[in-house]
Amino acid sequence: MKYLFDENCSPSDKFLEVHTVCENVKYRLQEGVKDEAILEHISNEEFVIVTKDIRFALDAIAKKFKVIYHHVDRNKDYFLQAGEFESELVSEFKSFEFK
Repeated sequence: MKYLFDENCSPSDKFLEVHTVCENVKYRLQEGVKDEAILEHISNEEFVIVTKDIRFALDAIAKKFKVIYHHVDRNKDYFLQAGEFESELVSEFKSFEFK
């Protein structure tokens, strides 16, 4: 598995040389590329997304990517991925008629 660092948390070139499983999105694609384009051009089976952008993290999770989200204010990393709810929970929630 490789780690693709979003521009908002780009590691140094030296870091990338030492950690060859890590790539920077600006080198993999291009600088300033939109989040949607990143998710269209990489495989969720090949890359884990590393970002400080919660919207990008949620979009990536929705497309079945594994995400490492760094919360700046808390200085904490969150390791996130989509999961499926149990069918009983889904059925129960649907019965609430929540709009």
